[in-house]
Amino acid sequence: MEIRCLIVDDDEMSRISLEKLAAKIPDVLVIGSCTNAKQALDILNDDYVDVLLLDIQMPGLSGLDLVKSVQYLPYVIFVTSRADYALQAFEYKDKIIDFITKPVVMQRLTNAMERVR
Repeated sequence: MEIRCLIVDDDEMSRISLEKLAAKIPDVLVIGSCTNAKQALDILNDDYVDVLLLDIQMPGLSGLDLVKSVQYLPYVIFVTSRADYALQAFEYKDKIIDFITKPVVMQRLTNAMERVR
């Protein structure tokens, strides 16, 4: 089974790092990388996604706002530098797979993807 993954983070270095880490997981296919939640909404409306690697604090629409507003919500792995958002994030526990604080290490991402499977 292939896991279709969308990365959403306003920080370019974080996006690049996540893309490189996700590419090392054999059954993960990164279908896109977005700089904001609005771009992610557009992709989610047009394409099938299994899991979002989603930052929380972004300008405009936050990652939490995205989770609240999307009709079809894929699984979500929050990836953020702000651990204080964890409680809010897990209010959506039926679709939230994990909450990873930056910097992301390979084993942590691999474990989260295992829960997606």
